[in-house]
Amino acid sequence: METIKSIIKDIDDDHFSILVDESSDVSCKEKMTIILRYVDRRGSMMERFMVIVHVRDTSALSLRNEIVSLLAQHSLSPSSIHGQCYDGASNMQEMIRESQAEEIEEALRKGELETGKGLNQELGLARAGDTQ
Repeated sequence: METIKSIIKDIDDDHFSILVDESSDVSCKEKMTIILRYVDRRGSMMERFMVIVHVRDTSALSLRNEIVSLLAQHSLSPSSIHGQCYDGASNMQEMIRESQAEEIEEALRKGELETGKGLNQELGLARAGDTQ
């Protein structure tokens, strides 16, 4: 714990990056590792191990919530994150895809989008030269 306090003091409310990796251990339990990358007061780039924790779910939302919680426990603000690196980025991108799908479903419900056959076809052009 003293090591983490020393790292937090070294960051000194400045920007930092996080490197996150999740994998299963020998007993098939999912673990998530967080490494902090920052520039110290002398201008040297530092990369320090922060924590390894057990996670029950490796969905993007679950990992995000765990990351935010761990940062809060150590008085680090997510708004200070200046860079992010994830091994298994497809898991984290899942959250973006889910969000986009929800937006499309909402637009369809509101009638802002239409689906059907041939909706993207241009019928007003008689020949290719008509666009000039």
